[in-house]
Amino acid sequence: MSGAEAAPPLWGVKLAQLSKRGSQFLNERLRLWGLGTGLHPYLLALADGGLHQEALSQLLWVDKANTARAVAKLEAMGLVERTRDHGDARLKRVELTERGRGLLKPIQAALEAWEAVLREGLSEAEIAALDRFFSFDKGKEAS
Repeated sequence: MSGAEAAPPLWGVKLAQLSKRGSQFLNERLRLWGLGTGLHPYLLALADGGLHQEALSQLLWVDKANTARAVAKLEAMGLVERTRDHGDARLKRVELTERGRGLLKPIQAALEAWEAVLREGLSEAEIAALDRFFSFDKGKEAS
């Protein structure tokens, strides 16, 4: 490669840029409900029932401090509530409130709209190849 040729962008960089664009897309749609960056995954993770705060961190691959801050914001917004675990008072269980449960459909609609943008112009074979690519966590290690 000569000095005049630019190196092709690395896939990791491209994926990070795509993630940023996805966040912007979702933020625009979820702003109506007061949801800021990164809060919707917590609500979706709680859709099937409450979880201990530590389990929520593990499920979302987020450190405990970030989970505590996000849950505090969601609690202040009236979207989740934290209660002490009956079996172990040291543990906090996080559950959706009725108001939080009411946001699941708009969140899902925003995610489906983003998915449609991502799939636009792709063939079935390309979609299948991308599904295979994203079917497991490459390099994912516990932090």
